[in-house]
Amino acid sequence: MALKILNVAWLPLWCGLVLYFILLSGCRKEERKNEITILWDDVKAIGIVIPFRFHKVADKVSLRKQFTIIVDDNLHQPVLGEWIFDNNELIFHPIVPFTSGIKYEVFLVQQQIGTFVIEEKEGNPPEITAIYPTSDTLPENLLKMYFEFSDPMSEGEAIRNISVLYKNTGDTLVGTFLDLQPELWNEDNTLLTLWLDPGRIKRGLIPNRLLGTPLNEGAHYKIIINSDWRGANRMPLSKSYTKEFYTVVRDSLSPDPRKWKLVIPPANSDESFRIEFGEPMDAVLATEAIQLIGPDRKVVPGRAHLLKEESIYEFTPDQTWYKGGYIIQIETRLEDLAGNNINRLFDQEISNRKVIKDEQDVIELTFIIE
Repeated sequence: MALKILNVAWLPLWCGLVLYFILLSGCRKEERKNEITILWDDVKAIGIVIPFRFHKVADKVSLRKQFTIIVDDNLHQPVLGEWIFDNNELIFHPIVPFTSGIKYEVFLVQQQIGTFVIEEKEGNPPEITAIYPTSDTLPENLLKMYFEFSDPMSEGEAIRNISVLYKNTGDTLVGTFLDLQPELWNEDNTLLTLWLDPGRIKRGLIPNRLLGTPLNEGAHYKIIINSDWRGANRMPLSKSYTKEFYTVVRDSLSPDPRKWKLVIPPANSDESFRIEFGEPMDAVLATEAIQLIGPDRKVVPGRAHLLKEESIYEFTPDQTWYKGGYIIQIETRLEDLAGNNINRLFDQEISNRKVIKDEQDVIELTFIIE
């Protein structure tokens, strides 16, 4: 983990405790006393470190409870996270990384002892490179959407920057996506997962009875991604983005690998192997949950990607294909767009213990290359 340190000017501290933010060049953390540093993981400000010295012995638990970090805005919200002690340093890890360009205030008991602003990172304006599902025809019970970006994005801003509207009237829908905090980002903050409200999708649950499904069959929708949404470098998106789609009848069938069509390449070639699902699949799980085992019983090295609106899995080997028998290992967590996995439907209560007992984590298909 790369560490960088940020300079901030501090006020005289309460109770004789002297704390500083000092700017140091380079990517390593220098061992100095009486300074506060910002911990960086690439472009993420993931914490602050407060070294300290006491004129008398202090109780670590009570001291930790006396520190508070506040967002300096109209709401003055406290930053949620965890305070820990490590080698005589007091460390704070926020649940969501600190945001560049936002001013933070640090309090000891109820006295402000300083403020800091996370430095802005240089770079290009981020862009949206894909929105999944890519199809413009989606089931009424769509469960998830993915938003892929060219560069790391700031966290905690998705819901206020993504709007869902009826295409024909322009009316905005409320509560279509779950406002999860922290948001569901991949490790480098370039892929965001947004869930449509499962409680409204599952028929019979109270949210479904009161509010209905997030999407309705036979309706045209438009998703607008606001250009004000900023990347981790605080630069806004290069432009606004729009995705339009039409909803059809709900999907109430689980994926069935026995019905998939396999396109098998010849031996001694580097042609791609294909699986035609017969329907669009979850864009992330479809590449994570499938792997090929070769005649040597080892995983076949290569690259997988999806085609034709995520309805085709294509695998290109790093080397030419050998003759012999191959195994397709499929994790049963693989889902279609409605969240139906290979074992069971998403919109279905499992009350029979035998059904659960018979579920498998992995199933296999076989084919031969000649």
